[in-house]
Amino acid sequence: MSKIQILTRSRRRAFEGIPQLNLNERICFFNIDTNTRKILRSFRTPENRLGYILQRAYFQAKGRFFEIKKFKQKDINHAKKELGLKGSLDLSRYSSKSAERHKALILESYGWKSYNESARLELEQHSLLLVDKQKRSEDVLFGLLAFCWKNRTEIPSYAELSDIVSRSYTDYESSILVKVKTLMTESQKTSLLNLLDNPPSSQRFGDLKRIDQSDNEKSLVKNAEALEYFRDLFFEIQPIIKGLNATEEATQYFSDWVYSSDVSQIKQLRNSDKKCLHLAAFVRDQFYKRQDFAVDAIIKKIRSTVNKANGEERKHNEQLNEDSLIAHQSITNTAKTTRAILDQILVISKNELISFSQRNEQVVHLVEAYFEAENPELTERIQRSEIEIQKGRNHHNYYSCIFNKYLGLQKSLGPLVRALTFDESSSNENLLKAISHYKINITKIDDNTPLAHLKEREKQLVLSDDSIPVISKYKTMLFVIMEQCFKNRTLTLEHSYRYRNSKTYLIPLELWNKNREEYIAAANLNHYSTGKDVLLNIGTNLTSLYKVVDKEISLGLCPDIKLGRNGEWTLKNNEANYDASSFIPGLLNEEKSISLYELLSEAEMHTQFTEAFTHQTNRNSANKIDTRLLFATIISLGSNLGHTNMSKAAPEITSKQLLDTEKLWLSNQNLKNANNKIVELIQSLPLPSVYSKLDGRLHTSSDGQKVVVAVNSLLANYSYKYYGKEQGITVNSFVDNKQSFFHVNVLSSSDREAAFMMDGIVSSKESVYKESDLEHIHSTDTHGYTEAIFSGLHFLDVAFAPHIKGIHKQTLYGYESKSLKKNSNFTIAPKQTVNKKLILTHWDEILHLMASIKLGYCSASLIFRALSSSKTSKLYQAVREFGRLLKSTFILNYLRDTELKKSVRKQLNRVELGQKMSKAIFFGRKGVLKVGLGDEIQKAVSCTILLKNAIILWNYLYLSSLLYETEDKEEKQAMVDAISRGSVIAWAHVNMYGIYLFYKRQKTRSFKATLKQMQNQTF
Repeated sequence: MSKIQILTRSRRRAFEGIPQLNLNERICFFNIDTNTRKILRSFRTPENRLGYILQRAYFQAKGRFFEIKKFKQKDINHAKKELGLKGSLDLSRYSSKSAERHKALILESYGWKSYNESARLELEQHSLLLVDKQKRSEDVLFGLLAFCWKNRTEIPSYAELSDIVSRSYTDYESSILVKVKTLMTESQKTSLLNLLDNPPSSQRFGDLKRIDQSDNEKSLVKNAEALEYFRDLFFEIQPIIKGLNATEEATQYFSDWVYSSDVSQIKQLRNSDKKCLHLAAFVRDQFYKRQDFAVDAIIKKIRSTVNKANGEERKHNEQLNEDSLIAHQSITNTAKTTRAILDQILVISKNELISFSQRNEQVVHLVEAYFEAENPELTERIQRSEIEIQKGRNHHNYYSCIFNKYLGLQKSLGPLVRALTFDESSSNENLLKAISHYKINITKIDDNTPLAHLKEREKQLVLSDDSIPVISKYKTMLFVIMEQCFKNRTLTLEHSYRYRNSKTYLIPLELWNKNREEYIAAANLNHYSTGKDVLLNIGTNLTSLYKVVDKEISLGLCPDIKLGRNGEWTLKNNEANYDASSFIPGLLNEEKSISLYELLSEAEMHTQFTEAFTHQTNRNSANKIDTRLLFATIISLGSNLGHTNMSKAAPEITSKQLLDTEKLWLSNQNLKNANNKIVELIQSLPLPSVYSKLDGRLHTSSDGQKVVVAVNSLLANYSYKYYGKEQGITVNSFVDNKQSFFHVNVLSSSDREAAFMMDGIVSSKESVYKESDLEHIHSTDTHGYTEAIFSGLHFLDVAFAPHIKGIHKQTLYGYESKSLKKNSNFTIAPKQTVNKKLILTHWDEILHLMASIKLGYCSASLIFRALSSSKTSKLYQAVREFGRLLKSTFILNYLRDTELKKSVRKQLNRVELGQKMSKAIFFGRKGVLKVGLGDEIQKAVSCTILLKNAIILWNYLYLSSLLYETEDKEEKQAMVDAISRGSVIAWAHVNMYGIYLFYKRQKTRSFKATLKQMQNQTF
């Protein structure tokens, strides 16, 4: 069995090498406590005492032991000093027998166990679990390392760990191939291989990998045909997929291999069982994705029709209002005339000076004259107005507009609806009956036609006789109701990534009930386990806070709060001490322009971020990517130049090379890992600390940026306000107070940013900030805020601090009724109390939800959107109710804390500057996206983020170098003060068109010589 090349030689040396201890670590690790002194007294020779103390120090640093000949002289000298030993000592006299005995003593004193056969078996089992999750070999290696630390097991050598990882991959693949061979029938095998040789509908296999993003009739019918094919094939091979019992990640990995390979590469795979394994995973992935995209198309198509119908109804209502005004004026004029005539008739009838016959004759003449002068259209206009008013009440024009689209909707959406497979256990039963009836190609309405899914008014509209056939109205109304039910989750899919029942995304209920405490501990939710205590603590603090704020207002200690005469309050605007336009850009502009290639080269020199890019068809391959091709591809996507323009700018590179590099090396996970490496270096530099020195906390922010999509995309939507006549998406970027962009996600412009913001926080907690013990605050604008998100972030141990527009209009909530406005004399008081019973009743469900998010069972955006769309979800109502308590606490703290207000504004300014920077980098093709799939868009914006961080890293290195070279202390301090008030999110020095430098000039300005010295600087 050949071992996997997990780490590069340099990283392997660092992994295997003896720890490089700094001064503080030496002081800590060589400290001799009372128990150690007792042990040292038992040793006869000074060499044994010296050897023991050195081994003990190295063990504390790396959890393992090293050969005596590798001991560092600096460490030896420090240990001798601590032991009070003088003169030269010969460590060769420190025998291997003594060393082994000392290892056992050290392990025993720290409560660790030695690495033996039993420990190896534990590591092998854990390694198989990690491999089943299809983590990269490097991730598995470091996962085993973490497992040893957690279980206090002596860490073995790199060779031993590498052997375990290699065997795990081999054993896992062997076991799963045995399952495939056992489960798969010849018929199933033939069906899978026919994918390559006889794809459906005369399409090439390569075309089947991509789902057409257009919503025109031809494309949707084509997608429906492909969905039907994958549906039938999926249900044929479903016993194989169930029998494998592979994790979601493993299945996705096997599927990804097919996407990254062409037909010839797949056919070249000699092991037919392995080939079928990859194809089976691909079929499952295609079926799930195509079901989701079919629902996307239905929602988008119906939503577009509904929006047009609403527009037509608005126009009709406006016209109706104009007609009504004319009718009202006629009626008013007629009423005035009628009143005058009636008054005159009354006068005549009471005039006794003339005879009754004369009075009668005069009255008759007046009435006849009135009817002769009356507007002949008045009665008709009144009747017409009455009819139109009744139509308006029934939204007749709205439904009429929708029904008029029946032909196009039936041709476009009918095939998709027939191809979909629903979850019968969690969908509206009446609607499912109607859909099943629709699938048999009904041509008329009869006694067998289901009508229970229609409301009474909808039945009347559908069954009424007019120019549109009843059956067409019935089918059209079915589509409209399906769209509504997809959104509120009363119609779900069983086989789907995004439209399943909400409960299926959580930790399985039976496992949660059985292992609740273990899940809570693993998700670090122990301090939230007792809901009554948590709620009482937050509630009583909130009640006290109302009193504190009232007292501070009365003493004039809240200058930002303005009180009105009627007792209402507003908040003054506080601008942050922040200037991004002068000092730093001026310093950077002094440097001659450099190319993006040079920036990436500099970033690579210090971070080795290219090691994060693993080959997509063989993630455990030792193959190394050509960095020039990698940089060119990143710039091509990140600047939106496109591969064709990039190949023209760099003639030695072909567009095919760029396309192959993107396909085989640039996965979204690889880009995320590479970006994290750059962010980690930015975090470790001393200069960025000037932005967090005053706060002593981690403050992050996020905001969405609208981007036009110029190709067909089911993710994109129309919005005249943001995109004009085009359609587009939202790119949500995340930045911290050290101004590194640690996450980015893509969402539909119709989606609210709040739930997607939680995804970024969860991701950062898992990677970039997992070891941070700083207080974490996150800010957004009003679009990124909901009351439920206050709850979500609270369980992630993140304080939510949004900038809420019109904060004085927000409803404040109380914990106790005595604090309510009607029961207290507080200047600022709550209007309602939270429903404590609802929160506590569903507390266990809330913990279940948050544990599922934190442990990676589901994304926050998916589950929060699913729960919020259901109006009957008691769980979501409880989450929102708890969030109201947290929101009220935040608002009160926000009102009285001027520095918090400034910090929020400053952090939001940073993310807005980042959006401007993105526009400057994403300059190609006028900043308009030319890809439509969500994964492709995510890849492009991830490349842009990587370029942004490379620029920011270079800026920090350049500014640090200037400061390091500045000897005058006052001048240096003045520069530091100016930098702390500014922003390194600047790009004026970057030459976007410097791509030709790939081959003509590759020498870059290097900060490597001074980086070590800069790391020890404090600013």
